[in-house]
Amino acid sequence: MFDRFRKNKEELNSDVADQMLQNIFNICEVEPNTVPLDNLKSYSNYRKDRFFLQKVILVIVMLLFLALPVMFIGPKIQVLEQVTQAPHPSYHLGVDSILPITSVTATVDGVNVPVYETQKKVYSIEPEISGTMTVTVKCVNNQWTTRQIQVSTIDREVPVVTDDSLRGDYVYLYLKDEGSGVAWDKIYAQSSQGETFKPDKYDAKAGWIAFRYPDSSINVFIPDKSENVLQLALTIK
Repeated sequence: MFDRFRKNKEELNSDVADQMLQNIFNICEVEPNTVPLDNLKSYSNYRKDRFFLQKVILVIVMLLFLALPVMFIGPKIQVLEQVTQAPHPSYHLGVDSILPITSVTATVDGVNVPVYETQKKVYSIEPEISGTMTVTVKCVNNQWTTRQIQVSTIDREVPVVTDDSLRGDYVYLYLKDEGSGVAWDKIYAQSSQGETFKPDKYDAKAGWIAFRYPDSSINVFIPDKSENVLQLALTIK
């Protein structure tokens, strides 16, 4: 029914519409209109376009007003996992932000540390030096936040020999490592002929190892749990 009505609907010709308007003015005994109907129609279309533009501008202003608080919201940093085991401690950080992240950086006392994105908004950091690590996260709205983490488990020092002695047929070496600790089961020696052998005995609690007095000079390799190796040369006199 409505389709039929639309098909039968015809737009009046401008001359016919103008004549009808003049007849209406005459019947109502009103002074005839001096402005042409085409001009009135053009002005009406102009008002429609101008009103539509005003509505668009108003909507844009309202959206900007609603989005204004978001422009001042910064990201949040959360430590998801902290593995402090030497020699390579790692930190997994989660970033909570409703806006896109533009950069995540980390420094330890001013030295840059590589940052890897393992998942969306999850980052992994593996510092190689001890100190205060500062993590900085920036968003697309130029807001940023920082988080400081104390890194103190980096071990770059080799074990040290605190004392040595010769008792009977054995040479005793007393060892100490303040970092990750001596890897007692990985200590070995090597002769000048290239032969490799383990200590004849050791006591991790007392902190010493013992080799049978060698026939010739040997090199002793003493690693710690962070893979730092102390190399000693035992020279026979």
